[in-house]
Amino acid sequence: MHLSIRKARLEDVPILTDIEMKSLGPIWKKEKIDYKKDYLFEHIEQGVLENNIVIIERRDSILAFSYSIIYEDVVTGAIVKEISTLAVHPDHLGEGLGSLLLEQEERDAIEKKVNIIKLEVLSRNKRALRFYEKDGFVEKKKIMVKKLSDNEENNQNNETKEND
Repeated sequence: MHLSIRKARLEDVPILTDIEMKSLGPIWKKEKIDYKKDYLFEHIEQGVLENNIVIIERRDSILAFSYSIIYEDVVTGAIVKEISTLAVHPDHLGEGLGSLLLEQEERDAIEKKVNIIKLEVLSRNKRALRFYEKDGFVEKKKIMVKKLSDNEENNQNNETKEND
């Protein structure tokens, strides 16, 4: 089947949001990450407006996408391409779409004189870890997190304090 790669358009945002929720949602639930569909929609919409999202489609059906940004590292000065999302619809896993997206991201990085491609993976997402390692990615650092409370709780507590 013929696949095409193109930049995402605004009308793609609902489909991209759905793909991200279907592909990453189960992983986030296992990790107890509370994701919000509205936030994902806005995040993806911003990526489309900034021309940072690439999609793979077959006969006008979107199968996968990646979202990346390029910036200068404030410590090293290196030009970094950070892939914040690489999502493949679960019905199309194992078809090589993730590899095609990584190849496209790498071609774009080389063209734009990027020094490093960076991404984050949940440490318990073994499938993704193997996928990226197979493509030459190596673990460089660990990111430590500490959840203090839910944002809604913080907002309510701050509003209560302000009204006192």
